[in-house]
Amino acid sequence: MKNRPKSSVCQGHVLVESLIVAGLWVILILSLADVLVPAVKTSETTLIEQRQRIFADPVDSEKLQRSSDYASAKVSHRLLGPLDKLVKNDLDVDNLMRTKQQTPLWKMAQLRNDWAAKEDAELRDRPAGWVINRVLDMGWLNTVRDVIAILPFAREFSSESLIWGYIDDEIVPEEEETCSRIFQWLC
Repeated sequence: MKNRPKSSVCQGHVLVESLIVAGLWVILILSLADVLVPAVKTSETTLIEQRQRIFADPVDSEKLQRSSDYASAKVSHRLLGPLDKLVKNDLDVDNLMRTKQQTPLWKMAQLRNDWAAKEDAELRDRPAGWVINRVLDMGWLNTVRDVIAILPFAREFSSESLIWGYIDDEIVPEEEETCSRIFQWLC
């Protein structure tokens, strides 16, 4: 069995080693300060520039690159591709925006919301395109329905009264019609 040093000798050992290491770190940082301070400033400015590029609207094609290289886009494209050909909703999965740089210090990417409706017609037609019976709104089928509607008991089948896949985009009632008849006494 070896003899252990006395505890009174080891009490300051950790403190001395910590002070030596801390002093070496201070000397190292002070000697590299001329390199580290400009690098930090460059890093901050490139980060600010990349954020401005990625969140710029409208999309600047010279500074940004569109991509569909992410997991949910691959799955969505397999599901939505054939469906999009059938109902023509134009749901683009190429909506991952990345900043263009040779050697990016900060890699920035943003998943854009390109599926949002930009016009009133899209607001009405996109949800209507997902209604299954919208496929039944064809010219020749409407003609057949109009012929059937000639019969006196089948007027509801006419293409003017039975509209397939109709979505009303005026979902907010007018101000005068905000109260129902039951609760008009409260208004």
